[in-house]
Amino acid sequence: MGRPWKLHKRYDVYVLHLIRNGESCLYSNLNRKASDDAKPARLFKSLTMGIHWTMANLSASLFGRLYPERYHLLHYESLIAKPAQSVRGIFKWLQLNPTEVVELLQSEQDIPLAHQLSGNRIRHQQGLRLKTPPPRPLEDIYAERWCFRLAAWPILKAFGY
Repeated sequence: MGRPWKLHKRYDVYVLHLIRNGESCLYSNLNRKASDDAKPARLFKSLTMGIHWTMANLSASLFGRLYPERYHLLHYESLIAKPAQSVRGIFKWLQLNPTEVVELLQSEQDIPLAHQLSGNRIRHQQGLRLKTPPPRPLEDIYAERWCFRLAAWPILKAFGY
């Protein structure tokens, strides 16, 4: 949550703020981590996820307000819908040439991974393809969404969700 601030004390930090619709994150987490939990536990987890999602995005956003030249916001949904355009935006912000990466994305090959952060499941994959996720039946988690929104609605709205 406060990683940009901790790292900024010692390093020249740039923040790529990749934000995903909080309700999609909620759906994914509930189905992966709380699928067998009783309803009260799911509601509590939904509320705490809303708080964590809000705090993480507030932290990154505040960093961007204080250091706008070192901050780039990208919606996950935009990355999935238009990966080449999104990558061009990132590379322009970093003042790098995106040609090789854009060609890789347009060829629809797997993206080689070098991500080694602990706790991230993607680090165990050999390659990655950006693809539109299947539609989520959010009506199945109606009460959980309201608990999530209780904590997250101002930030959901601020980021256009």
